[in-house]
Amino acid sequence: MRNTRLQLLAVFCLGLPTAGLAQEAGTEEPEMVDRIWDLGVGIGFGDQSNPFVGADDVSTYVTLDLAIYGERFFFDNGELGFTWIDQPGFGLNVLTTYSSDRVYYSYFNDLALVRTSSVQGGPLDSLEVLPVDVVGEGGTDPAPPGVFSLLNLPDRSFAVNLGLEAVWDMPNGQVQWQVLQDVSNTHQGTQMDVGFSHTWAKGKWAFQPRVGVSWKSAQLVDYYYGLDNQSSLFRLRYEGADAININMGFLLSYRISNKLSYVNQFSYTQLDQEIHQSPLIDTDHTRSFFSGLYYRF
Repeated sequence: MRNTRLQLLAVFCLGLPTAGLAQEAGTEEPEMVDRIWDLGVGIGFGDQSNPFVGADDVSTYVTLDLAIYGERFFFDNGELGFTWIDQPGFGLNVLTTYSSDRVYYSYFNDLALVRTSSVQGGPLDSLEVLPVDVVGEGGTDPAPPGVFSLLNLPDRSFAVNLGLEAVWDMPNGQVQWQVLQDVSNTHQGTQMDVGFSHTWAKGKWAFQPRVGVSWKSAQLVDYYYGLDNQSSLFRLRYEGADAININMGFLLSYRISNKLSYVNQFSYTQLDQEIHQSPLIDTDHTRSFFSGLYYRF
């Protein structure tokens, strides 16, 4: 069951394209079907947008797809799991993984908290989070009126999650459900994901669209997107609540040979207002893509 997995991780999580690309492209390799490992490398260009203010996007040039399967235990691109139920058309796994939201924090630039007024000399009645190069000396843009101080960016850590995954294989597609709870005492939050995908294959071409929703608890949202800034000038506080993100995407691949494919992957996530209204966020969505050659060993 796990060999027919649906990957819902975004490209930026581990710098990975969707796993199992050679299989999706219709590769027929009887000598490899029952092997206990899968290894693939992608070379091309990918980009994951970063919704945080002044943060850099995440570019990818080389990707790695690694999965190892035992009788019950498996490792699948950052997920360590145990197969509890394995039946035709249905699988239930126990998973250990990590919170992907933390990855954004590795690409922060210096930010400032700015108090401005709409009229020169008027009351200071507006707070904004802006990149330091906009408001500091040497910035390319004029500094807004008012005063500013460096923003005390929150120090956020990866969380270790434990939970369940159920996968249903049906004639018209595959449904994957996950519920994960932080067990590392990082944010003590919960996340639940539900996704549906379907693969059409014709000759050397394969096309796999997918849609899904992701619910994040208030503890998780507040930890990664909340803000409690205190300085000698002013204080800005934002407390997150439960959020539901909607995601969609597709994988299009062309099989060049039994081991080599050309792949194109795209995904789009609409962020819940509880996330995109955070002062740290300057967009209501994220998107990612990868295009290149994928070699399956």
